[in-house]
Amino acid sequence: MIKFDVITAQQYAREGKLEAWIHTYLNTGYWANRGLSEGLARQRRWWVGPIEMELADLVRACGPEAGMEYRAITMGR
Repeated sequence: MIKFDVITAQQYAREGKLEAWIHTYLNTGYWANRGLSEGLARQRRWWVGPIEMELADLVRACGPEAGMEYRAITMGR
C-alpha cells in the first residue's frame, strides 16, 4: 500500500514517478477525485515537488466569483 505523505511523495519524485503517485492518490480513499485525475491525464505534465512555499505566494484560480479562471457553479438551496 502506498503511503500518502510528504516523505513518500518525495521518494516517488526522486525516482521520477511522482505522476504515478499523484494519480494513485487521486483515485484512492474517501478523498478520491477521479475527475481531476482524468483531467490531469489529458495532456503531458511536468511535476515539481513536493516543495514548501508560503501560503501568501499562492494565487486562487477557482471559486464562484465571476473572474475566476476556473469558475465553480454553486447550486441554489
